[in-house]
Formats: sequence, structure tokens, C-alpha cells
Amino acid sequence: MSEWTLVASAFNSWFENAEEDLTDPVRCNSIEEIRALKDAHAQFQASLSSAQSDFEALAALDAQIKSFNVGANPYTWFTMEALEETWRNLRKIIAERDVELTKEAQRQDENDKLRKEFAKHANAFHQWLTETRYVPLVYPCDEVATQVQLIAFTMGNALGIPADRPHPKAYPASSLGASHIQLLQHF
Repeated sequence: MSEWTLVASAFNSWFENAEEDLTDPVRCNSIEEIRALKDAHAQFQASLSSAQSDFEALAALDAQIKSFNVGANPYTWFTMEALEETWRNLRKIIAERDVELTKEAQRQDENDKLRKEFAKHANAFHQWLTETRYVPLVYPCDEVATQVQLIAFTMGNALGIPADRPHPKAYPASSLGASHIQLLQHF
């Protein structure tokens, strides 16, 4: 009985640690982070065969003890029925974790696409801003201009700037928050 108690206690401790790890929320900030979580989960699932062997050894030992028609084990509150329930619960938690990891991987893939799309638009906006900054300063060199003509030229170019700039409507509405769109409209 005491051998069963030791093995059952070790199995229960392992299960509690596994349950704690498997029920941690899955929230990542990058594709690399979710890949690391998925790799760790795959390693955990690969290690389940040794836990399955330990569980089966516990069941065999429990059957052997019960064959002696002895009463309840005085060394522990664990019963084989409780451990079987624990094992079923672990299988359920593993399946839930698989679903959570898949959803988070999809979310990170979508976030990565949005990051790349935003970077493309931000780079185009930066290029436009850099080019636009110098437009009012360039006056046709073949004629001499008065200050009034230079001001008129500069104002004409300045008025055309908003029409020439990339518009935030080019960004998918779901990818930008309202504050980002407002910021882009002010530029």
C-alpha cells in the first residue's frame, strides 16, 4: 500500500504541475513566441507516454492491492477512481490547450500580416512626406521671381499637398484603431 501511495502522490504532483502549465492563458506578442509555446506543448505531449506507463502501473498495483480484499489505504486519500478522473481531466485540458494554441497562432499570423501592411503604408507615407517637404522650396530656375510670386508658388504647392498624400482609407479599417486614423488625417 505504501508503494502505491508514493507512486500515486508523485503522479498527482506531476498532474497538478501539468494542469497549472496547461491552463495558463495563451497570449503572445509575436509569431516566434507562439511557435515556442507550440513546441513546448508538443514536447509535453511526447512525454505523455511515460506518464501513461506510470498511470497503467498504478492501475495494475491498485488491482493487485484490491485482490487482497483490504480496506481503504490508510496512507493516502488518493483512490484509483480519483486518479482516473484526474487522467480524463488532463486529456480534456490538453485538447483545450491545442485549440487555444491554434487560435493564438492564427491571431499572430493575422497580426503579422497587419504589421507588414501597416509598415508598407507607413513607408509610403514617409516617402511622400520626405518628397513633399521640399516641393514648396523648388521654384522654376529659368525666371527671376518676386517675393509675392514665391509666396504664391509656395501657397499653391501647400494647398495641393493634402490632395497628393496617401489617405488612411487605404488601410483596412480593422487594422487601424480610430486614434491611428485621426493621427494620419492630421498629416
